Amino acid sequence: MLVQKLILNPISKAYLKQTKKFFFLNRRLKSIVADFLFTLAVFVPFLIVSMIPMWFSGIKEDPGTKAFDLNYVIFFIPYTLLIVALLNKDFYRGKSVAKRFYGYQIIDIKSNNIASPLKCMTRNITMVIWPIEVIAAWVNPKRRLGDFIAGTKLIDVDSEPLETLLHDMDAPAKYEGKTKLIFLSLITAILFNLFVVFPML
Repeated sequence: MLVQKLILNPISKAYLKQTKKFFFLNRRLKSIVADFLFTLAVFVPFLIVSMIPMWFSGIKEDPGTKAFDLNYVIFFIPYTLLIVALLNKDFYRGKSVAKRFYGYQIIDIKSNNIASPLKCMTRNITMVIWPIEVIAAWVNPKRRLGDFIAGTKLIDVDSEPLETLLHDMDAPAKYEGKTKLIFLSLITAILFNLFVVFPML
């Protein structure tokens, strides 16, 4: 229960509700921004703590030592978990926190059933090209590029209290491929770090 409370804390709730004031965005884009800001609010404290060793010891000037610098390893642990969280934000009932707040749900376009966690993760992989996905969501609020790849779409549902996430997290796990999903998410996050983020440092 501690993990759930850390996720749904006063700061992350405030970031989520703040997006209601973004009058220049439509409801769909507010949902995308809200998911990102909410997840950042949860992980930023851990990212800051992970950077403390780098502040005290300094970063080595020789680029060739980056891969072996323990400071970088410590930093990338929470950063990798952040990406894993963004990939799997819709794990429970096809609803991220922002989708619960704004009233959306992801369904399988063929069966019209709630999209599986694997399909939800697949649709979120394309968020690495977020500028394109934001434009796609603005043009077609129900299906962005990731939805076409995963075979999913968004439907409008009633908004629900954020605390329903805690209830879903406490419910017995019913997804048989959870281990496989976590493995795929970690591999995706690590590859993103190695080939996109790491070279920029």
